[in-house]
Amino acid sequence: MSNARTTPPKPRPEPAESFDASALLDELRSDARPFILGGEEFTLLAPQAWPDAALEAANAGDPIGAARHILGEADYDRFVDAGGSALFLQRLVEKLHGVPLGESAGSSPS
Repeated sequence: MSNARTTPPKPRPEPAESFDASALLDELRSDARPFILGGEEFTLLAPQAWPDAALEAANAGDPIGAARHILGEADYDRFVDAGGSALFLQRLVEKLHGVPLGESAGSSPS
């Protein structure tokens, strides 16, 4: 017979409650910034709420594609008709959200 002591099993932790990620997405979308250009009102979502296609286009060096995904096709056309451009939208992202286009606000400098 062995004199080795056995450690009793640790109690199982309670199952974690599921996190409602929809609430976080709604919070990010509520961080949208309205702006007016040429008498037209627009809304600029926080970068963390942009569709993946917007970031992919920005990182691929396609500012027009990124802008179309950020604002949506119809709003981008209205934005251009009001005097805007993809490069101007890049500046607005920096001004209203404090990050360069193609970076999320959660990114840290290297």
